[in-house]
Amino acid sequence: MPVPEGYILGVGDELIVDVWGRSSMSYQLKVASNGCVNIPIAGPVNVLGLTVKEASNRIEAKLKTIYSDLGSGTSISVKMGSLKTITVNVMGEVFAPGTYTVSSVASLFNVLYLCGGPNQNGSFRNVQLLRGGKLVATLDVYDYLLNYKTDVNVPLYSNDIVMVPTYQKRVAVGGEFKRIGYFEAKEGETVEDIIRYAGGFKPYAVTDHIGLLRVGKYGKEYKDVVDPSSVSVMNLFTATTALAEEGIAL
Repeated sequence: MPVPEGYILGVGDELIVDVWGRSSMSYQLKVASNGCVNIPIAGPVNVLGLTVKEASNRIEAKLKTIYSDLGSGTSISVKMGSLKTITVNVMGEVFAPGTYTVSSVASLFNVLYLCGGPNQNGSFRNVQLLRGGKLVATLDVYDYLLNYKTDVNVPLYSNDIVMVPTYQKRVAVGGEFKRIGYFEAKEGETVEDIIRYAGGFKPYAVTDHIGLLRVGKYGKEYKDVVDPSSVSVMNLFTATTALAEEGIAL
């Protein structure tokens, strides 16, 4: 995986330092348990908790003690080598809960993919990231996949817990929509949101005829939806349907 800008170095990470020009040398430096990389002859440099750019500045300053012409005839470059691994615990309503060992640049979505994702009862809209017993982030898979919000896909740290709770609202969509099946709804969302998650209507759908079937207090209740943006999704089994041009409900 590519290392994101701002990646924080930790124990087990490796830095590759190339020196070229009047002098030529290459170093493979691994961050030791004390947070330092040890440069032969020059000595140790503490890089724990630094970005690659910050570590590069420190290493360059240290190398000037053995390369006097560094910056005027001799140059260096610092890049990432092998990356440390971290362990992440996945709990809740997923297909394969357990402990996973992943790359330190793995994200919340990467781990969710590895465990098979939410199961039949799991929430796609409220995947929780716990760190030190506190909730630090939530992932809405719909935002990530349908709304293209990459900022909801956060990086992970060792011993993080990914928790997938049960879903709260679920909607069954059938008929002349591009996608049919079950969709999860959040508080405050409307039929219009569900239609968007379903990809909208097929070309031959009668878009002004949308039916809503709910399980109400006295049984199933049917109503026509005139304005989808004004009809909230209830916390019960709900089905929206669109008729085809022939007038046949599917």
